[in-house]
Amino acid sequence: MEAGGHIVIAISDGMAAEFILEDARWHEIVAGQHGVIAEALRLALEAGEMPASPLELGILLTDDARMAALNAQFRGRDGASDVLSFPDLAKGAYLGDIALGYEILARDAGLAGKNLFAHFLHLLVHGVLHLKGYQHQSGAAARAMENVERAILASLGFGDPYSKFQFA
Repeated sequence: MEAGGHIVIAISDGMAAEFILEDARWHEIVAGQHGVIAEALRLALEAGEMPASPLELGILLTDDARMAALNAQFRGRDGASDVLSFPDLAKGAYLGDIALGYEILARDAGLAGKNLFAHFLHLLVHGVLHLKGYQHQSGAAARAMENVERAILASLGFGDPYSKFQFA
């Protein structure tokens, strides 16, 4: 399968996410899963304070090399990150962008015995929450963010994303 692809997933009235697939391996993860992805995005967007509608966000599904370049360019850090969030500082209808790296996501899921799609959804929700202002710099903030993530994934039928083994 070729790299590339563009998918727009309607989340709800006035809300949509545009996915750019730079790495062909992402097709395996998102194929046939648009409904679950839309619901995960809707729940994450509705967490906490609700932004004004209409609302859009961009999601780049790429590889570790691109994630490492983005991490160096925007965070001054070496190496790939599993998820990066870039909020739109104008606070308009465009919430911001999220980037996810395939190799690091697959490696981390495998090492922890986690379902690849469930791990993808967790990182997607995590990225959206960052766009909405959630952070995990302090213990209390981290616990609050993790609890929102757990609740969203549980409502979708997935296990605790912070447990070591997650097969559902």
